Amino acid sequence: RVCGNSHGLIRKYGLMCCRQCFHSNAKEIGFIKYR
Repeated sequence: RVCGNSHGLIRKYGLMCCRQCFHSNAKEIGFIKYR
């Protein structure tokens, strides 16, 4: 899960993707946003 955008990378939880891709793939990963 590496995207070309290196801005705002989320390296926590072993996720190597930008926030935009993370939010778009959050449901596919099974991540539930509490906020």
